[in-house]
Amino acid sequence: MISSCSRFSNCSTIAPVNRLLLLLAASCSYKAGSFSDFRGAYPGTHQTIGCIDLAVGRSADPAASGPAISYSFGNRCLHPVTIDLASIHARGHDADGLEHALVAFDPLQELRPLPLDSLFFGRETIEYSARIPLPIYDVCVDIGGVNGDEPHSATWVCP
Repeated sequence: MISSCSRFSNCSTIAPVNRLLLLLAASCSYKAGSFSDFRGAYPGTHQTIGCIDLAVGRSADPAASGPAISYSFGNRCLHPVTIDLASIHARGHDADGLEHALVAFDPLQELRPLPLDSLFFGRETIEYSARIPLPIYDVCVDIGGVNGDEPHSATWVCP
């Protein structure tokens, strides 16, 4: 059936498809300030850095040999931004309470600034370790540079 549309008709044979597509698109986009996506609420400490809503939490990744931090993020703005998880600095304490700089486990050099489209979201888990092998008991991360489009401002979170 071919439908003839004019400004006076509602194009009823096309409208249900458009409504379905709109509903699907809405469920797959990030809502500013929600700290959630289709998988549910973002676990951890919530921070907004420019256009990026970010949650930072400890991860119980059984494959990780060191502490792992989960990052859940959404672009709250109507324009693309740069998300820079490589800019995150991490520190941890050993059993004696001594502080150590931590490095991200990134053997394939995949951590780098990447574009994040408007109202898009993502989740990543990064494992950290001290330069010398020893157990780390708590971790703090500086997420102030995660929005690659804005100047870095130290923002420490200890999940």
